[in-house]
Amino acid sequence: MPRGGEAHAAMKRYDALAIPLAGTSLIEAAAGTGKTHAIEELFLRLVLEAEMPVEQIVVVTFTRAATAELRERIYRRAADWAAWLASGGGGEGKDPLFARLLPRLGDPRRAAQRMRQALIDFDRAVILTIHGFCQRLLYEHAFETASGFRFEIVTDAAPLMREIVEDFWRTAICNQPPEFLAALRPAWTTPAGWLALLGRCQAPDLEIFPPQETAALRPESLEAYRAARARLRELWPQAKPRIRELLAKAPLNATQYGREGRPGPGSREARLEPLLQALTTFLEEEPPAGEPPGGLRKLAASQLRAATRKGGAPPRHDVFDRCEELFRSWERLEEELKAELRRLKRDFIAFVRKEAARRKARRGMLTFDDLLRNTAAALEGPGGGEFARLASSRYRAALVDEFQDTDGLQYRILSRLFGAPPQLLVLIGDPKQAIYGFRGADLFSYLQAARRVPAAFTLGDNHRSRAPLVRAVNTLFQRVPAPFVFREIAYRRVRAARGEGGGGAGLVIWFLDSREEREDGKPLDEASARDVAGRAVCREILRLTAPPDPAYTPGDIAVLVRTNAQARFMKRLLAARRIPAVVYGTADVFAADEARELYFVLAAIARPADPTRLKTALATRMLGLSAAAIAALEGAPAAWQARQERHGEYLRIWRSRGFAVALRGFIREERVKERLLRLPDGERRLTDLLHLVEIVHGAAVEETLGPEEVLAWLAARIASPAEAGAGEHPLRLESDARAVQIVTLHRSKGLAYPVVFLPFAGSASSAEEGDFLFHDPARDYRPTLDVSGEKETPNRVQARNEALAENLRLLYVALTRARDRCYLAWGRTRNAQSSALAWLLRSAEGDAADEGDRVKRLSEEYRTLDDEALRARLAGLAAASRGAIALEKPPQDEPGLLQRPPGPDAALSFRRFAGTIDASWGVTSYSSLIAARRDVEDPLGEAAPAVPLLQDEVAAGGEAPLADFPAGARSGIFFHKILETAAPGGADLNERVRGALSEHGVEPLWADPVADLLRKLERFPLFLDPQAVCLAEVEQTRRAHEMDFTLPLRRITPGVLEGLFREAAAGPAAAQAEQAIGRLRFSPVRGFLRGVIDLVFEHRGRFYLVDWKSNRLGMRFQDYREEALAAAMTGHLYVLQYHLYVLALHRLLALRVPGYRYERHFGGVAYVFLRGVRGEDDPTTGIFRDRPEPALIHRWEEALLEPPA
Repeated sequence: MPRGGEAHAAMKRYDALAIPLAGTSLIEAAAGTGKTHAIEELFLRLVLEAEMPVEQIVVVTFTRAATAELRERIYRRAADWAAWLASGGGGEGKDPLFARLLPRLGDPRRAAQRMRQALIDFDRAVILTIHGFCQRLLYEHAFETASGFRFEIVTDAAPLMREIVEDFWRTAICNQPPEFLAALRPAWTTPAGWLALLGRCQAPDLEIFPPQETAALRPESLEAYRAARARLRELWPQAKPRIRELLAKAPLNATQYGREGRPGPGSREARLEPLLQALTTFLEEEPPAGEPPGGLRKLAASQLRAATRKGGAPPRHDVFDRCEELFRSWERLEEELKAELRRLKRDFIAFVRKEAARRKARRGMLTFDDLLRNTAAALEGPGGGEFARLASSRYRAALVDEFQDTDGLQYRILSRLFGAPPQLLVLIGDPKQAIYGFRGADLFSYLQAARRVPAAFTLGDNHRSRAPLVRAVNTLFQRVPAPFVFREIAYRRVRAARGEGGGGAGLVIWFLDSREEREDGKPLDEASARDVAGRAVCREILRLTAPPDPAYTPGDIAVLVRTNAQARFMKRLLAARRIPAVVYGTADVFAADEARELYFVLAAIARPADPTRLKTALATRMLGLSAAAIAALEGAPAAWQARQERHGEYLRIWRSRGFAVALRGFIREERVKERLLRLPDGERRLTDLLHLVEIVHGAAVEETLGPEEVLAWLAARIASPAEAGAGEHPLRLESDARAVQIVTLHRSKGLAYPVVFLPFAGSASSAEEGDFLFHDPARDYRPTLDVSGEKETPNRVQARNEALAENLRLLYVALTRARDRCYLAWGRTRNAQSSALAWLLRSAEGDAADEGDRVKRLSEEYRTLDDEALRARLAGLAAASRGAIALEKPPQDEPGLLQRPPGPDAALSFRRFAGTIDASWGVTSYSSLIAARRDVEDPLGEAAPAVPLLQDEVAAGGEAPLADFPAGARSGIFFHKILETAAPGGADLNERVRGALSEHGVEPLWADPVADLLRKLERFPLFLDPQAVCLAEVEQTRRAHEMDFTLPLRRITPGVLEGLFREAAAGPAAAQAEQAIGRLRFSPVRGFLRGVIDLVFEHRGRFYLVDWKSNRLGMRFQDYREEALAAAMTGHLYVLQYHLYVLALHRLLALRVPGYRYERHFGGVAYVFLRGVRGEDDPTTGIFRDRPEPALIHRWEEALLEPPA
């Protein structure tokens, strides 16, 4: 590591008024030293002293939760300052900075006005994640960045990545030679292994090592190996008896080949038979295996000569020469196979990057990482100067929180926009807390940025922890040089702002003495150390929470673990002692047991006659039948039939009234709540179940899924739960706050607890097996993925050193989560030899060689120490802390359960609600209004009249080319997507349509008819009166696709809608509308009406509304003529839909268009039934058109909508 890290050894102590308000500054904020407080101070300085409006100050942090907290805290402090300024002072004694800043502000009345304005405008404050800020930049500067206005932010790109990986696997891996496939490790023979490799490629500037090789697998090497195998295979059947005879008598090394003439396991015969059989199997395998079994080398001529006893003659035979040839050809081929795998890995990464960009662009998708890449590319591209100038004129300052969790790309964006005066860039972070490398955060980017900043400051007062704990952490990390391995990460002593508290040690180290658990002198294995430490944690929690005067409640305590498996282990131990505990994390709720149980229950409802599905559902905790009860039920035909009929009734409700109604009825009728709440963790289980029902209902509605489709959707989510942070998180319960928190170390950052336990602090420091990430010192510490497959290289040494450094940072984060006390278990265990604490306890001699393989030297030193020597080092550490660190034996796990404090049992009661709740208030939509109606089974009924064929249709057959296009929700989604995104021009239209069909799972044979339809829709008039309008005449900038709206809705009922149609029955479909509306059965509703209009466009001052319909009304064009369309519009109640859509557009235009009048500005409605569109020579077939009378729309607005605000 470069020694430039000492540059900031003399960092200035932080002073809010000393931070320059232009240029770049760095504030290093150790844990608990108040970095959020510093951000508040700098924000208020910029508002008052630099007179910046709040919308010109950018505050960037790591997570959305952190942005919400920052926004609230800055606002609260701004409100306090505004009150003090408005009252002429008063804050001097409450906020030291306020008193010191006042003299700089000049006229206090102007300062008060600035603060008042800041509070008024605070909703405009730019407090975002870095991804949110980049999204805003791309949207605000769409022309400068060429990013467009419409793109979908995809929070989970895993399905797309899986699709790309599977494409690569099919095209690049499956057709490789069988020898190559056989030689691969199992991980590379399926897409899963390649997906795992992709997970290591998150860094935006990732390099691949080794560089591209000119040659990989050569055909001649493969043919040479195949020829050698074929020659041996030809010889072997006849030669096998002679080979057995030769080897049985040959004077060979007995250790390798067994003893001649002696029966038993070590005999020559016992050794030879498996060897000969292995050769037979290898030669008979088809397709041929990869590497020959290693034991067969004993049959190679050179091996036999080497194993012949002195004075003896080695056995000779062509088979031995052919074995020699086989292994020599394999050795040459093996190197080329390894090179081929390396080449494929590089090709794979390049393929994924290119394909992901292409497919996302085609689908209008962006991931969070794309936001960063696109912003950086725009800043560094040809128009980057103008983009930077425009953005810098809008945003003048940036305060970057958690800077250690960023990467080089993010730093380039921020420094380009804010790094030079008169702009301001303040970087706030702590390299000691950089623990998110697995998410792409790059500590080395922080260190490089820190070397460049002209001004650096440090926060030095810990406001979180008691003084003994602060002293303990100081003692631990100041004991040795380079406590975080790399010297650029210095440990600066901090002071305790809190007092001694209750006294006693701040850090308790439980020494795990291997002599207590085993007598052979070996270190403790991982399982034994885990058991000892886990039991000690339980015993100490029972002591700390014991009545009658407990020092702490369970909710004051956290157990920090490294892995989810450790979390589950601690949860089981605590539950066995009735200590309430909750695993605090971001796991996807679809990973919970309830997700699988819900799937089994839904499967039984979807097919109630299937006995296997039904019995599986009955065995779940939700239904709670034992195996004996299920057998008894199955043996009683009447009872079994009744159970099937109950599930059949749930299915009927599901189909007629929706998923949510059916599942609520199921949970109520089957008493699922009562059954789950009887379980020890029943509250958690019930909450997860209800959460899952809500999510599944949302998917069923949004994607129009039937029962079997819901099952497929749910199965996919269970099979691939989202990564942490991306999925549906389990809902937090009120009772969770009263339980011991079990938290992973990575999740614990930013949290604090009175008492913290670290039972598993002995994690080894090692690089990943196989491919691994490291930062290349030869390339300015660029993130690099090593795919060489080599075991011991300088790169792997660097990766091990980085792993040790990360373990030390994790230890620091864990220790600094505690406010009062931290317990740490460590000792002579198998993994602890390269652990973080081993590094901090190393001897002075261990620092003699500063560079090289630090982990290897540390492990070698640790292995020389016995329990007594390790205990002595810990005792020396405790003595140096002056009572801040205590060294103790782990408490014995005596039998005990958590007891409630004694006291009178209070009579429980609950408040009764005597008020009323307006159940009609809510958000509705057209789909919700028509969901319940009497004609749900056949909405068209007998309404579709028989229409005679036109003469030309008789001659031509009249068959619509798209009539037989696949039906269902998937087809509707395809048509809407293609009509929104595919421009009809260009020679490649058919190819683009073919790609879109493939994405939606539709046969590519439909590409030409769909492309023809798109061209027709552009060329022929969608509207005829008062003027013919073709889409070809309308610029893209005057089209709004998928325009959503929300209207304030008065209280409406089916009768209200029926009356509106009765008052003004006009238009081609309205005549039957009154009768159709009368069949609606929705409950009274008011609040808001939401919807999405497929297309709105403006042409020559008039606005038009278009809706695309993929309904199949018949197979011929005659089925899409005016009378049939009118029947369909009424039967499906589209007549109601388009009146609501016209109303929404009318309200929008009235608010946006100066001098708006419906009669002059509204052009009409077109409902395009895509399967029946005929073309320019017949502009009426397939298109329903209307332009509701102005009086009707004004009457609808008066009756249905609240007046505009």
